[in-house]
Parts: sequence; structure tokens; C-alpha cells
Amino acid sequence: MPAPESATTLRRSAWRAVVGAAWVTGAVVCAVLSRESLLAGHPAYPVTLAAVAVVGLLLIGTGRQHVRRDRPRHRAATVVGRVAAAVVTVVVLGAIVLTPAAAPKAGLVFLPGAKVDPRAYVSLLTEVSAAGYLVVIVKEPYDIGLLATGEPAKIVAATPGVTRWAVGGHSLGGVAAGISVSARDSGLSGLLLWAAYPLGSLADRTDLVVASVSGTADALSTPADIAASRASLPPSTVFTAVEGGIHAYFGDYGPQPGDGTPGVDRNTAQRQIVAASVSFMDAVAGAG
Repeated sequence: MPAPESATTLRRSAWRAVVGAAWVTGAVVCAVLSRESLLAGHPAYPVTLAAVAVVGLLLIGTGRQHVRRDRPRHRAATVVGRVAAAVVTVVVLGAIVLTPAAAPKAGLVFLPGAKVDPRAYVSLLTEVSAAGYLVVIVKEPYDIGLLATGEPAKIVAATPGVTRWAVGGHSLGGVAAGISVSARDSGLSGLLLWAAYPLGSLADRTDLVVASVSGTADALSTPADIAASRASLPPSTVFTAVEGGIHAYFGDYGPQPGDGTPGVDRNTAQRQIVAASVSFMDAVAGAG
């Protein structure tokens, strides 16, 4: 007969059950409170919450077992490992697609800023799409553009009906867009930066149409940052400075901590952002 479990083993089992209950509760609470964002965002979010809940249930289950200590631990570790692997390998891409009334003249893949709901850009980019362009707003894994740098090329390859493409992004999404376009075989002909600048140099890319749109009151991507980025961009880059514009004006997601004080109203600033973006897409469409 197996030896009775020691007090230490029982305490450990109870602790696993308590931790597991906390994980399950946390996953459920997050799912309830963030239901709308979960449905609108990348599938990585609900998959992660589901994985957290499964791990919690496994901890509860192993905590209640009163059998040999090695067997449940081994089984739990195997299942937990599989769940973790499933989360890591989530590659399902979500996107918001804005289609023009007529055949698109060109396409724009747009990468949102870090931790910004992709829907925050729909209003601005709908106006760009209305000018005759297919716009695809990427739902980034965990709302981090650096995890989606390969998606623009995939979208280009999957949409043969559009022959010319650009990639754009806001803030960290613009950084990710710069990485996406750095490969000459990406199929991308243009780069649109909203309050952003590239990490590496693209100064020698005479094959790219590039536009940089920024706000003079932006305290995150500051005017000094934008000025410094000129050396990293092609000489033909078109720079548009929205007087009094701030970082949060490039989307509709409310105030952003650390941002500057606006010197212009949101609607006026956003009209300038849209106009500069449409001019950029016109240049991309005409570059061929």
C-alpha cells in the first residue's frame, strides 16, 4: 500500500489548488471585463486567457489528488507544456479591412500603436480608403506591433488583385512598419509614419515612397525625434508637421499618459493627418 501523504505534501497540494483557483478566477474576470476588446482584438488574447484558465484547472486537479507525487506532477507538466506551446504558436491573423467603393488604386497595411485598440484608427483610415484605397488594419498579437512585422508581406502575397502596396503605422506600429519594409522583397512600395520613425536607416531606399506625419506638440514622438529621423529616411521623404498636434490625435483612443498639450482641436488636426496620408497613397499609386 502507498505510504500516507506527509503534511508537507498536503500543504503543497492545497497551495496548488489555491493558486489554480486564483488563475481561473483571474482569467474569468479579465474575460468578462474585457469582452468587447477581446472580440475586437487579435486571437492571441482569448487564447492566452483560455490557456491561463486551463493551467489553473490543472493546478486545482493536481492539488486535489492524493496519489503518488511523481505521477500527477508529470502529467500536469506535460499538459501545461502543451498549453504553453499552443499560446506561443498562435499565428492566426485578425484584421479590419476597409474597402473602397471602386477597384482599389493601391493598398495600405496599417500597424497600430502599442496597446491601442485597432478600432481606434478606423475613423481616420476610412477616409483614406474612401479616396480609393484598400486599407487593412492589422490586429497585432497583444497589441504590440513588433510581433507583427511579417504580416504586411503576408497580406500583400494574399491579395493579388492589388498591385501596389504601402505599409504604415502609428508610434511603435510605425517602428514595426519600418522593419516590415526593410526587406526589398517585401512587396511594399511605400512607408507611412504617423508620429513615428524607423529604428534602422532607410536612407538609401530610393525605391520607396515615404511620408512622415507628426504633431508639433507631441511629447512622445517629439519634434526633435522627427527631425533626427530625417537622416534615416530617403531624401525624397515628405514631412508634414501638424501644428499643435499631439500623439493621441493619430487615433481615437482618448488621452495618453506623457503626451503633450494640444494647440489645435482634434478634428482640425485629423483632417491634416488624413490629407497628408491620402497624398502619400496617391504618390504610391502613381509611382508605378
